[in-house]
Amino acid sequence: LGNTAPPTPTAPAAQRVVGTSERETQEMEGEAGAVNRQVQQQLEAARKEWTRGVVYDGKGKILATTFDVDLNEVEELLKAFNNNDDAFRYGLTIAGDHYDVHRFYETLIYGRRGDSESGEGICICKTHKEGKDNILYTLITYGFPTLSPRAIPQVQAFAKEHLEPLL
Repeated sequence: LGNTAPPTPTAPAAQRVVGTSERETQEMEGEAGAVNRQVQQQLEAARKEWTRGVVYDGKGKILATTFDVDLNEVEELLKAFNNNDDAFRYGLTIAGDHYDVHRFYETLIYGRRGDSESGEGICICKTHKEGKDNILYTLITYGFPTLSPRAIPQVQAFAKEHLEPLL
């Protein structure tokens, strides 16, 4: 009966993690819940100049966040430190926003989208200890007037002060 277009494939459904307001109403149990609440409070306090922040582990488990996180995006972010060529080639995506990568180091990746006044910067700081398998990541985004020379030392200090003791 006429021309019907073939069905179009659909992208996998986004797996979301609740943001701060919903997280506060959820019951968290045991030591892991206490650690998550502590990291959440520290992230909220530290983010004065950041537009978004999320702390996740090497398996993609969210420990703290200031926004709704798509777990599919976190899964891709876990691969970012595997290969600097791919990081530069594919960039980073969080909350549906794509960022070009400008710098790649063993424990730090950062870049931006847009221009310096209307764009937004991104930074992922990888925290680990020699001889241990645990890895924690802190991802932040930041907008004008905050620029990379200010935001990157802030996220590194946050990770050193609040995440290193958890490893």
